[in-house]
Amino acid sequence: EAAVEFASDLRFFLQEKDVCLYPSPEVLPFEPAPVHHEIAAARIEALYRLASGGTFITVAPAPALMQRAAPASELSEKVLTLRKGAEYQRDELLLALHEAGYARMSMVEERGEMSVRGGILDIFPPGQSVPLRVEFFGDEVESIRGFEISTQRSLNEVEEVVVLPAGEATLSKEARQRARDGLMERADTLGLERGAWEPLSDNLRDGTAVPGLGSLLPLFHESLDTVLDYLSPGAIVTVLDAELVESEAQRFEREVVLSAQRFLEEGQFFVAPESLYLDAAALAKAIKQRPFVEVEALMSEGVEVPTESNLDIRQEISVRK
Repeated sequence: EAAVEFASDLRFFLQEKDVCLYPSPEVLPFEPAPVHHEIAAARIEALYRLASGGTFITVAPAPALMQRAAPASELSEKVLTLRKGAEYQRDELLLALHEAGYARMSMVEERGEMSVRGGILDIFPPGQSVPLRVEFFGDEVESIRGFEISTQRSLNEVEEVVVLPAGEATLSKEARQRARDGLMERADTLGLERGAWEPLSDNLRDGTAVPGLGSLLPLFHESLDTVLDYLSPGAIVTVLDAELVESEAQRFEREVVLSAQRFLEEGQFFVAPESLYLDAAALAKAIKQRPFVEVEALMSEGVEVPTESNLDIRQEISVRK
């Protein structure tokens, strides 16, 4: 909540485009539950902007930085650019969108969804305020327009759009096979019964929806980055109230440990904790390897500023209205 509020304050003093929020997933560690589509979209948009460089401020709570992210290079490879007048092989485009995490629906309502009807592709990418309707003539993009979900009414037309991936996991056939191999190896290490991991393995093999992909992210990639790895070399990390940040990082570390113990006791599958999360000490070390500033609150009784009544001003405003 503090991160959201601070980002809002920064947008008030700066501009909307100058501030980016990287939120926590708001899902318990290792829990195979989907991240809310708005949160997932905000995380992907923030990672893409960080990977792309530029001058802006990203605000993140400590637990968000402690969860590892997809490698920056692989995230950038999944970004697609659609241009009016350009040609795209339809089957290849749809496969690329599927591998980038888009769910195919009959109608697009949420971010991360796409719908195909004849020569029309509807898609709602992260970073877009409204879904997009891409009309094809054969393999050529004839038009790209935003549209309203409730009325399906077309809005402004654009010449080009950047389509960010819907999720961090790469869902190509090769990545799914890597995930299956890692799944079985980890299940063997945990000594799990077949029923605890086989349904998940079958979903990966068949390419069907896998709930809570974020909790399985290490299985899809050879290694993961931290969010701090996305920063450009000259980026400055500012820690607001280091004592509170350290306390929150330690709390989240305990939450990860307790969740791992619970999953182990219940015979459920979970990835190795260190493959998905940093501990509090590792986060502190990663921050201090970069240029960083610590900001502490001033503890005082405040300053009393004498003022006069604003009654006359309020009456003047009322009269002018």
